[in-house]
Parts: sequence; structure tokens; C-alpha cells
Amino acid sequence: MPSNTDVTDGNRKLLATALFIFILLALAPLGADAEIPAEIAAAYSSVRGGDMIEFVRIIASDKFKGRASGSEQNYQTALMLALAMQESGMKPAGEPDSFLQDFPIEDNVIEGPFAFELIKDGTQVFMPKHGKDFVFRGFTGSGDVYSRTFFAGYGVSLPDYDSYAGVDVNGSVVVVLNGLPPEYDTDKNWDKKLAGFKMQLAANHGAKGIIFIGDVDDNFNPPIASVYKGDYPYQHNLPAVKVNSRVANALSNGLDYPLSTIKRMIDENGEPMSFPLEVDARIQVNTRYDPTATAWNVIGNLKGRHSSLRNRYIIVCAHIDHLGYQGGLIFNGAEDNASGVSVLNALIRAFALLDKMPRRSILIVGFSGEEKGLLGSKYFVEHPPVPLNRIDAVINLDMVGQGNFLTVFGGMKNPLIYSAFAVNANEAGIKVTPSNNMPPSDQKPFAEAGVPSVMLLTIGEHVGYHTAADDVENLSPKLLEDVAQLTLLSAWQLAEY
Repeated sequence: MPSNTDVTDGNRKLLATALFIFILLALAPLGADAEIPAEIAAAYSSVRGGDMIEFVRIIASDKFKGRASGSEQNYQTALMLALAMQESGMKPAGEPDSFLQDFPIEDNVIEGPFAFELIKDGTQVFMPKHGKDFVFRGFTGSGDVYSRTFFAGYGVSLPDYDSYAGVDVNGSVVVVLNGLPPEYDTDKNWDKKLAGFKMQLAANHGAKGIIFIGDVDDNFNPPIASVYKGDYPYQHNLPAVKVNSRVANALSNGLDYPLSTIKRMIDENGEPMSFPLEVDARIQVNTRYDPTATAWNVIGNLKGRHSSLRNRYIIVCAHIDHLGYQGGLIFNGAEDNASGVSVLNALIRAFALLDKMPRRSILIVGFSGEEKGLLGSKYFVEHPPVPLNRIDAVINLDMVGQGNFLTVFGGMKNPLIYSAFAVNANEAGIKVTPSNNMPPSDQKPFAEAGVPSVMLLTIGEHVGYHTAADDVENLSPKLLEDVAQLTLLSAWQLAEY
């Protein structure tokens, strides 16, 4: 497609439409009524949902302790894929003569003993349950704190909005709401909603601990865990927990209104509301923080057969990391994202059965650091093992084992990639829809660098998302198989055109 600035928006749309129709026509022979091409028939038939479930059962087991980036289990997961790549005849594409690409990362191991309780007048009024009512923030600091609690609204300081103006939280455990006030929840302020920003502000104002209220109206569901703090310094001595609405109700003890109502008042009035609460809190946690840990991407190259096109690439990727563990509470991450990794593993194994390589090369990439802020994919883009301008498509799989159909996010902006999935959907037995949105997953750094990129996500209830309930029993073998076979067909076609 032409890139000169004289092309009008209207012409761009016409060209994109023409290309979309051309690709649909070119790929139509592989539609619902056609046989799978002989070159990939054996590979296609080798993809089995039952095998994929067994793979998930391994890397999403307690033994792998949540695969936190920078952990030994993160390294083991990368090695499993590297071994599969080697056995399938793929070529190393990480560091020289290696399937691995290592990069620096912060790590924070959360260990016991743990304590979290709410106290009023010296008497315990509520003891939240770990994993059910509260979790520690991924970058919690260490400490054993017993202090008054102080509600600080959204816990932010912005040019025209300051939750800490005129109040003294020194020595307190501050209680803050998730997100930002509606008026200030803009792209410009996106990083101001991050835990790292709010923890830094709380520490700067002398707080001894911080309680994040995830959702005041979550029907007592377990709080969503996270290891993403943004580009903010680690607060070594600031214990941080995230709680559900059951704890929020207990923190409301003695108030005229529950915190859920107070949140609505803040949102409607557009003004901060900060005040001391009538309960105390005790938080105890120990951590091992390592600012110089190492994480690993794993990269294998299925070299294309064409003398020149083999130097162009289709990337199929998924993040291999998850949230790790907090003492005995393990975030196994079966759906997020052992499901996507199982597709990579199935494709790697299937490649060994190809009768003929595609014209372009296919890179299979397992990224680490996704949960901590897309760190592995950002590192890849900043230190590309192949030139970015030779990457023709990025297909990222993130949570593809639960739901009813598949959405290709970014598909409307990338009709060539979407068309490959659209024409093969019936053959693979799965409904496919496009979306113009670009969720924050590992395709995003590529998209921002101008590389055509999409994300595959199955649509439906993702049971256990970012909780300790994300286990293999919630996944559908049939759905995994459908997604893997569709991805194999589509990636092959994109590499072949």
C-alpha cells in the first residue's frame, strides 16, 4: 500500500477495501467447503484439545507457582517451549544461538507470615480472608503496621484535584478507591490510576500502609490481583492490600453512609472527600524485592522456503507469565495465559509435521513481563531479533480457553490479517468477529511501532480472572482446539501469500 502523504483518507479506505476483497478471494479456496491443503493436513490434524489441556495442567499447576516474571518457574516455562522448538526443527531466534532473549525486570516475592484485620476500640471487628476478601498488591512493601485508617478518596494529586489537600494522613493506613474521578479519567491521566502512583503519594504524605478498594459494588467477589505498578519507585516499607466490597463495608463501620455511597457522592460532585475512618487496621507482610531480576522471552523461527520472502516474518505470540503466588495462595493462570501458551505449544509441535514450509518465516514468541506492563514485548520491539519493518503480521493470543466465540481485536484496522481468520472460521468450527479496539496486551507495542498487529481473545465469562480460581478445570478443550487449528491455518496462509 502506498504511504505517501498525498493519499486521501477516502482513497486509503478504498485501497483497504480492495485489498480486503482481494485477500478474501485469494484465500477463499481454503473456506468451509474445501479440504485442508495437503502441505499442512497432518499438522492440522495433530492439534488436539485434550493434549492442550494436559499442557495447561502442567504449567498452570501449583508446582509452577504462578509463573511470575523473573521466577524460576517463569524460566522453566520458557525452557519447555524452547525444547519443543528444538525438537520440531525450529531455529533459535533469541540471543545468538539461543531460543531465549533475557531482559531486566523487577521482582517481588510475597511471603508470610501474613495478617490483615480491622479493629475498633481494641476489639477485632472483621478478619478478611486472604484470596477471598483481600490480596496483597504485587509490589507491596514489607511491614507490620497497626494504625488508624484514613479514607483518601481516589488517593491522587492532580493540578485541579487533590485528595490530600488540607488533611493529615501521617502515620495512617490510607484507604483509596480504584481508578480516577470520572472527570479526570482521561488518556492524559492514565498513569495516575496506577497503584505505583498512589503508593508513592501515600508514602510521601507519611502513610504507613495502603488499602485499595477494587470495586465497591462487586457483590463480595474476590478482588482482582495485579503485579503492575507502572514506572514508579518501589515503596519498601508500605504494605499494600486490595480488598473487595465486604471489606469496604467493614471499613464503613460507624459512618453515616457506606463507602459505596460516598464514592457516588464524590463522582457526582466532582470534589475530593477525605476523612478519618472509625476503625484501625493491622497489616503484616514480608517481601523479597529484587530490582535486578531477569525474565525471559522465548523465540523460535520456522524458516520459510522462499529465497527472499523467508526474510519476512509472521509472528504468533502469547505471554507465558502470570501473577506468581502470595504464600500458599497461588495464581495458576490457566486461562490467563496458559491457554494462549498451549496454542503456541500445539503449533510448535504441529510444525514438525509440515510437508512444506511456507514462503515467509513464522516466529513463535512466548513473552514474559506482560502482567508487569508488557515488558517482554516492549523489550523485543526495542531490541528486535529481526527488523521490525520485515514483520508483516503479529498475532497475539491472550485468554482463549473460555467463551463462545473469538474476537480479532485490531482486525478492523488490519483487514489482511482478519481476512485470514474470517475465511477459515467455518473450517475450524468457531465464530469469529473483528474489533477496532486494541487492548493492552503484547501486540500493542508492535502496533505502536507501526507493525500490523491483532489480539485473539475468546468472548464470554473468564472464570477466575486474576484470582486463585483461574484453574484448568474452567477451560474448554474443544475451544482450545478450534482456536489453535484456526491460528495454524491463518498463520500459514499469511506466511504463504
